[in-house]
Amino acid sequence: MKKSKILLLSGLAATAISCAQPPEVPVYQGPAVTELTPQNFDEALQTTGGSVVVDFYANWCGPCMQMKPIYEKVCEDLRGDVRCFAFNVDQDRGQPNRISTRYEARYIPAYRYFHDNVEDATRRVEGARSEGNLKNEITDFVNSCE
Repeated sequence: MKKSKILLLSGLAATAISCAQPPEVPVYQGPAVTELTPQNFDEALQTTGGSVVVDFYANWCGPCMQMKPIYEKVCEDLRGDVRCFAFNVDQDRGQPNRISTRYEARYIPAYRYFHDNVEDATRRVEGARSEGNLKNEITDFVNSCE
């Protein structure tokens, strides 16, 4: 179902913009990346030992969708060394104690790194990057945890 909004630009013109509802199906469905929800986010981090990366994204975010196949490929390449998760920041919009706010994911895509359920806040990164850069960042993190 689509909704329309009318924007008035300088009071002279009106433009209709179609605002599609977010898809019900998670964006990440491959074996290398597990999609988290507000209901299972904390439990997933608490029960997953070792190195963890979380991609904070939104379906409407162009750079996020550009990074999706890159993140999936890097996570597949590093499978066994790091556990990869993804969280859609729109899932808990309007809720108290938002997960994206807790981890200061203001600009997306945002990558947060955890080891044994403790965030390494010095490694917070945001924005699109090349496959090589993302792989190097994650590999450096994994190596620092050994």
